[in-house]
Formats: sequence, structure tokens, C-alpha cells
Amino acid sequence: MTEQKHLKALIRARMARTGESYTSARSHIVKPDARPSLTPTAAFRAHDKHCMTAVFTPDDAHIISGGFGGQARIWTLDGSLSGELVGHEAAVSVVRISPDGATVVTAASAKTVRVWDLQTRRQRSVLGRHRKQVLALDIDASRDRVWSGGHDGRLNAWSLATAQLVAAIDVGGSVRSVAVRPVDGVVAAATVGSGIAILRADGAEFARVADDMEAVGSVAWAADGTFLLASTPGGATV
Repeated sequence: MTEQKHLKALIRARMARTGESYTSARSHIVKPDARPSLTPTAAFRAHDKHCMTAVFTPDDAHIISGGFGGQARIWTLDGSLSGELVGHEAAVSVVRISPDGATVVTAASAKTVRVWDLQTRRQRSVLGRHRKQVLALDIDASRDRVWSGGHDGRLNAWSLATAQLVAAIDVGGSVRSVAVRPVDGVVAAATVGSGIAILRADGAEFARVADDMEAVGSVAWAADGTFLLASTPGGATV
């Protein structure tokens, strides 16, 4: 998708949501004179090798990062080390945190998914293994689920309470990103070569979108669950 087509898609999406005219919707999205000036507040070396991922905790008090050397580290916002989640033996590629900030889920290139208690910094469970590297995670704590996907083309659903595999769904291509819609547990899984699989909370697929795209890199739901944002090699689609 070209930049111009992407812009028009965003404008149409706002028009559909708000009922505004094209001109009004465009004025809220295109603000050429209001570009933010971003200045780093802290810069620190989180890992000896590559930093693979980093996320804020829900209270914005800490950052959790994953490193190529197998570390998952907890930092204060000024870059001071606050703790470490010890257990992975290979590159930590994905970190996700439950909305209440109590549970952290991490995935590593060793094909494992691990669950941690953030307060105690202790491992609670290991959620089995994928057949290949895990690339994507999301938590649906209200429905006792962790969703994981990877190079094996499978989307797995695990129980947080029992650490057991609940469902394993073949979605037809390497899974690059997973996003759960909080309001109803609907899952979007971005794949390479097979578009975006949309599944109900029980794992039953009911839609497939963007299946004409070569690869979808990531997916994310809007806060109210109305729109799904997907990134592709050519840009982004709403």
C-alpha cells in the first residue's frame, strides 16, 4: 500500500467511526505543522548483545527487555537495573505483560514460552514447546489464556492456571504477531503468506483477511476493538 492510499484508508476509517466529512476527518489526521520533537530521556545498554524486545509495564514504572543472550531484564525508567527473570537459555524474542501487571510471559528462540510472577520475579510455569522458534505472544488473562505463534505455522492456546495446551491451530503460515481483543477474546494472528486469521476465543477460525498480501508483520486492535491495524512491507492497513 502506498503512503497516499494508507492516508486515505485512515481518513475513511475515521469517517466511518465519527460520521465526519472527508475534509474534517483529514484535518484531524494530517497536521503538517504539529510534528512532535522527541528527545530521549534515558539511553542505556540493556544487553551485552542485541536487545530483541522491550515493553512498558502497565503502570509505566518499569521496562522489561529481552536480549539475544537469553536475558529478560527489568529496568526503571532512568535505566537502572531492577531485576531479572532467569530461566531462558536462548534469545528472548517476545515479552508480554497482563493488563493488571501481575504476570509476564516470555518466549525464546529455544521454542519455549515461560510465565513469570512480576512481583516476586520468579518463574511460575513453562508452557511446553513449539516445533520452531516462537515469534508472537499475547495474554488474555480474563479468559485464562496465553496465545503463542511462531515459525511452525501453529497458533497455540495455553491455560495460565494449569500450564496445559488447550488448542493448537494450523493457520497456514509463520505467525509473526498475535493480538487478543479484550472485549470478547477474538484473536488476530498475522502470518507470512496466509494473511490474518481471525479466531473466536475458543480457537475456531471465522474469518481470513488480507490473504492476498505476501506477509503481515504485526497486528493490533484499537482500544475499543472497532478497528484492526496491520503492518505490511508496503505500509499499514486499518
